[in-house]
Amino acid sequence: RPDAQLLREGDCWEENQTDRGEVWNTIALAAHKVSMFYKDGYAKRFAFEFSNMDFGRLDALFALVIGDVQVEAKTYATLPYTKYFPTPSGSMTARTGWEMGVESDDVLVRMQLTQAYLNNHQHRDAGNFQIYYKGILASESGYYVIYGTPHHNYYNQSSIAHNTLTIT
Repeated sequence: RPDAQLLREGDCWEENQTDRGEVWNTIALAAHKVSMFYKDGYAKRFAFEFSNMDFGRLDALFALVIGDVQVEAKTYATLPYTKYFPTPSGSMTARTGWEMGVESDDVLVRMQLTQAYLNNHQHRDAGNFQIYYKGILASESGYYVIYGTPHHNYYNQSSIAHNTLTIT
């Protein structure tokens, strides 16, 4: 999303712990690791543009493990506006641009087709969609608290928590 948070999936603790406009630092940390391991300049830009974390010690550790960690940050403008993720993900993401920030004029839309079956981890979210424009317009409302609780089993994994049309 333009505000440096992820679209809601119902499986991330930070969904109910982070205010609008506040970066999810665990995602910035993961992006930094990806940027070094895969030499990915887009992940590097995200990690440094949207995080207040000091990556100094992590860089030293990764330099020992994978060698050179110098990666040039790339501009998002070269990325496509639409992306289809085939089986097993089965999702489509589209946006109007790559302007980042809470006040961005860009729109982001995601449609989850959910072709995979992940046993007890599977949410009933086939066909859900999310729309983001200067804030969430349509999104999932479920959020992860504790696995196996009534909230998790009867709401968080249900279709109603995933902005999904149900036909009975």
